[in-house]
Amino acid sequence: MASSRARPRRQSVENDPHGATTPPLGAATDRRRALIAAARDLIAERGFEGLRTREVAQRVGLNHATLHHYFATKEALIEAVVHDLVRHLATYRAAHATADMPPRAALRAYLAAARAQVRSDPAPFIALGEFFLRAGRNPALASVLLELDQAWTGYFVTLLKRGQQLGDFRRDFDPQAVARILTTYLRSLRIPVRDKGAALAREHAQLEAWIAGDDGSASRRSDDQ
Repeated sequence: MASSRARPRRQSVENDPHGATTPPLGAATDRRRALIAAARDLIAERGFEGLRTREVAQRVGLNHATLHHYFATKEALIEAVVHDLVRHLATYRAAHATADMPPRAALRAYLAAARAQVRSDPAPFIALGEFFLRAGRNPALASVLLELDQAWTGYFVTLLKRGQQLGDFRRDFDPQAVARILTTYLRSLRIPVRDKGAALAREHAQLEAWIAGDDGSASRRSDDQ
């Protein structure tokens, strides 16, 4: 998944409503990260509907009131989880690392990063999939995911257009439509049961071949650069 420009976030309350002093910056940051991680894990385990802020606090060893010191609302916690998920995706790093690669090599590296993610830590993909499924019923979540989806689709549109201009990709497709196909596919990415990733590798090779053209000429031009 590509980078999305973070929106300004609501600041947490400076003083605990029960009179406690604000923790030191380091401790506050660690607790915030721990709460985000606990929320992400709960969503991956039980789905979006299984997220309970009280249980998130319990997993981190905090009381429920203290959680609201860091996240005033459940929606604020969810927004933080979405942005954190994106930053920790292997595809986020791949999108930045491949910026100067030939387009076909960049696409291949991105898809390889997606496979590596679902093999090593599928929770972020699962959680994001849950978010997209629920966005239609949650306006606050929909707003966050619209921004994310636009950035993700925009990344692929730019890559596909560059590939068409350089001859790496076939010129008879609509970059916007293909970008939407890719993001829709990646949102549902899972390793099949009893599969070590070979099926995903075949799917990704087929996607690459379709985008580049079946005759392989685009692949040879990319490899020659």
